[in-house]
Amino acid sequence: MIPLTIGTTGEPFPLRNAILFIGSGVVLLSMIIGTIFLPLIIKVEDEETEYINNARSIVLNDVINELQEKNITISLIVILKEWVML
Repeated sequence: MIPLTIGTTGEPFPLRNAILFIGSGVVLLSMIIGTIFLPLIIKVEDEETEYINNARSIVLNDVINELQEKNITISLIVILKEWVML
């Protein structure tokens, strides 16, 4: 809170209205900017997660193909295929 007057002298607080206006502007701008830019940032992270999941899926599919070529037991292949689907 900004006082109306200065201590015991009773003089008006200098630039009180300007300080309140600037403070209100900062609060409003930070809320508006956060509302606009936060969804854009989150969208980038979603694309990054999708890229990582695609890379993981490619690697696991290669592992499954390699195991099938070497005739490794079917149960291990089934487990890996189920894990790729996650």
